[in-house]
Amino acid sequence: MGTFSGRGAIVTGGARGIGAAVAAELAKEGLGVVVADPRLPEAVVRDIADADHMLVLYTAGDDTVSRLRAGEVTSAVLLAATTFGLATCPLSEPLEIPEVRAELRTDLLDDSGYPQMIVRTGWAATSSPLSPTPRRPLDDVVTRL
Repeated sequence: MGTFSGRGAIVTGGARGIGAAVAAELAKEGLGVVVADPRLPEAVVRDIADADHMLVLYTAGDDTVSRLRAGEVTSAVLLAATTFGLATCPLSEPLEIPEVRAELRTDLLDDSGYPQMIVRTGWAATSSPLSPTPRRPLDDVVTRL
């Protein structure tokens, strides 16, 4: 096991050059590495027709500290995605079903960790602005005393 086993890192500028080398070395030391580089979204848009993905964030353990760290990583992933102009949707409900969580752990993660959060990421629709939703009159929803 590496020096940083069970921890994670976001490497900015990690798509090439020194950043890519740093990301590779951190991964060798046991860190879970997320590469964040402002040049990546353009490359992804050109290469992938259906540009939405599901990210499974997981931890080595399933104790309270691991769940807190998963929350910190979720925050970092959501902020990084926003920086890149990606839309996100955190999904925790499927993981509340023990059978689903166990299946993800065994089939997807090969028993290497405990899934803590699923985050759907993708490009928000930009072709046309959304029309406003209808609103009820204020007197229908507010009671004045």
